[in-house]
Amino acid sequence: MPKNYIKRPMTPFIILFLLLNVKFCFSFTLDNSLNRVLENGVLLIGMDPYELPYAWGMDNGFLDGSEIELARRICDKLGVKPVFRDVVWGEGHRRALREKKVDVIIDAVPIEYREGTKIPLCGEEFIFSDPYYTVNLGVVTKRDNKYIKSVNDLKGRIVGTVENTDSARYIDELLAQGKIGAKKEFTGSFDGKKLDYFIALDNNEIDAIVYDHPVLFWYVVCFSSENVKRYRILQEPLKRSEWGILLRKDDVSLTFGINSVLNQLKDEKMDYSDIMKKYLKIPEDTVSLIKSHKYLQDMLFPIEICFKNTYIPTSINTLLEKIDYPIVEIYASNLTYEPVNFNIKFTLQFGRKVQVWEKRVTISGPQNKEKIARFYADIPPTDIALIKTNTKGILTVNISVSMEDEKTLFKIEEKKPVVLLGNNIALLETEKQKIFWTLISWINPNLDIINKIVDKAAELGAEEPEVIKLVGEQDASLKDFFLRGDILLKNTSFQERIFYRRKQCELLYKASGMIYGSNIATGISWEPIQKIDFPDIILRRKPIRGTCIELALAFASILESVELRPILIILPGHAIVGWGVDTGNLREVYVEAIDTNFFGEKDFEKLISRGKDCLLQYLRLSEDVKEEGKGIVLKITEGVFYKDNVYVYDVQKYRDINKIMPIMIPDISQIK
Repeated sequence: MPKNYIKRPMTPFIILFLLLNVKFCFSFTLDNSLNRVLENGVLLIGMDPYELPYAWGMDNGFLDGSEIELARRICDKLGVKPVFRDVVWGEGHRRALREKKVDVIIDAVPIEYREGTKIPLCGEEFIFSDPYYTVNLGVVTKRDNKYIKSVNDLKGRIVGTVENTDSARYIDELLAQGKIGAKKEFTGSFDGKKLDYFIALDNNEIDAIVYDHPVLFWYVVCFSSENVKRYRILQEPLKRSEWGILLRKDDVSLTFGINSVLNQLKDEKMDYSDIMKKYLKIPEDTVSLIKSHKYLQDMLFPIEICFKNTYIPTSINTLLEKIDYPIVEIYASNLTYEPVNFNIKFTLQFGRKVQVWEKRVTISGPQNKEKIARFYADIPPTDIALIKTNTKGILTVNISVSMEDEKTLFKIEEKKPVVLLGNNIALLETEKQKIFWTLISWINPNLDIINKIVDKAAELGAEEPEVIKLVGEQDASLKDFFLRGDILLKNTSFQERIFYRRKQCELLYKASGMIYGSNIATGISWEPIQKIDFPDIILRRKPIRGTCIELALAFASILESVELRPILIILPGHAIVGWGVDTGNLREVYVEAIDTNFFGEKDFEKLISRGKDCLLQYLRLSEDVKEEGKGIVLKITEGVFYKDNVYVYDVQKYRDINKIMPIMIPDISQIK
């Protein structure tokens, strides 16, 4: 035991580990590596302590650096003293372990894996701990270099790096691939003022430096405020590596103990990321420069504001996130080693209305191009009701960037003109599946106007058999007649159920008095947007008149209000509506449809015949499509059937599966 060192008692963590060690004693019968370290009270650590910010001070006895700090934290958890040994980087690591001059190597050693696996390549004699840090190779140029803006611009350029390192081997690969012009190696010596490869960059001997990002960051950003004015670190990283602690392969228990400590440090947020915050903290004079120099803001905290859509579809504002229709996306990077806060504010102004949304995101660096925010324009229904026509607006994005101390580093602002689509405008994108999320959200069984139609249908069916009769509104429930009908239908045959449902739908059709026709273009198109009035508007018209899609949505709303299983059918350039009846097979649904183009026809049987003709005009009979009486039997899974460019939606089931709630827009007359 070294002199002047009082052995401390083992921590509860080590005691627990030793208990576990007894449990697994069979595995560790021939291995006392951990016990040896604990009994000696010393962990012998090999490293090459001559590179900032990792390790330095071996010559004067004042050791410091991020690797030194990690070693001390590990030893503190083990209850032993760290003893550092000077070891030449590279092959010297293995030699020191082989000759048992050290127990471990903690020296920013990258773990090399077998190609396509996570199996480390460290020979028969050695083993790596679990990774304790992930690091990128960075690229530095002079700030005034106009030719190298990204890593792709290195082609044909002379690149400098440190000899006998992972970056030197990687540059050899780039050279072989023709991605750089030439390579020049340096020792990495530091005279207290300059690193040798930065001297070469200043003298134009090389065009760029490729090396560990932490070292480049320390020299450019942390070492001197003059350096941050002179050099530029490219945003794009090169190779990403994991660092591990190197041990002898036979030291199984010590490896297990080291891994346990690394996990504990991670859980306690005392791991290497926490250490790097200390050793790569941005000095105050550099912070002041960041506040006033945009090139530093762009280098360390690049932000990209992407306006994805200039049209804001107000009628489906609650669905915008579900159908992935962002108005704005924001990407940000934190290329420092300290947590950075991005405070985001979206302001949408239209007319006299102003809506504000705020979000705060913290990125623990270094992290490159992370999507930090998406704006979906969740506008309150009372405001949507006022947007009767397309309305111009201004969307403003404000971002404030601050460090842990909450002091603002800088702010940015961007404005974009937008158009808020009228609340009766449907969003129709090229991806048709999303179109129907829009349409199904417009089917609304909760409209007050439907009560009158159901009451009228009840009067028309007053003399019908009990199983068909519509009772109308009772105790504010429009489902009563259907629920009672369901009980009565349990003892009926399949053909009887079809007949009774058809009669109920006929009563609702006659009560609605719907007529096909409108002053606007008919049919459903695949243009980016199309005007489609809501069922609430359609059902309040006298007479009830609309296009095929408007009538289909309105009638589906009526059917869903009394749970008559509405079926929305989208054909090429046309839309019809129907109802479904269970066949007894969970995957099959019997569907009858009525052609909306002939709404106003008094003969309901003709409407059904036309609906069947529409379907069979596009659908070929197969195992999934079977003709049955006045309708067809379809295999509908998860609420939707698609074939031959025909979409058939079992509305209630599809709504439940995809959580698509009806869009509720208040009556404008009720808004104060």
